[in-house]
Amino acid sequence: MTKGDFLFFLVRLVPYRNKQYKNQEGIFAFIGFLEIEEVIPLPSDSTIEPLLTSPAFNRNAHVMRWFKDRVPYDDGYVVYKGSINSRRFRKSIRLDRAFVEDIPLLTAAGAPWNWETNTELAVINSHTRSARLHIDPNANSEGAARFWSRIFASQGWS
Repeated sequence: MTKGDFLFFLVRLVPYRNKQYKNQEGIFAFIGFLEIEEVIPLPSDSTIEPLLTSPAFNRNAHVMRWFKDRVPYDDGYVVYKGSINSRRFRKSIRLDRAFVEDIPLLTAAGAPWNWETNTELAVINSHTRSARLHIDPNANSEGAARFWSRIFASQGWS
């Protein structure tokens, strides 16, 4: 990820009624995004102390955990700083089959998602398990426009 990219946060929401979780009614939903303003790569031989003096990073849960555990990350671990445009949504935005097919979101290989392999929730889970490029606005400007249109409409933004 680089400056100007967006990282959307997706959660599974499950209703809780009568002191019970209703797992069969669970959904996936976007709850916000981070517009990347700065990326700080942390090689395995780095220490985290310089980040703790920066207000942009010193309250980040990942940074605080790394500082506490002192565990070296050998996998290209990075920390992102979000821009002032980053936000939690006022209202969650459901990610379902209709949403995926309208954009469309594609597999890592560029193919449509195969809905015949499992339940809707399981298919969505398998394709969104890790952060990756789902919409390239340069290659799919219409899909990116549809995606942002849905985001804006759901939040009442203009």
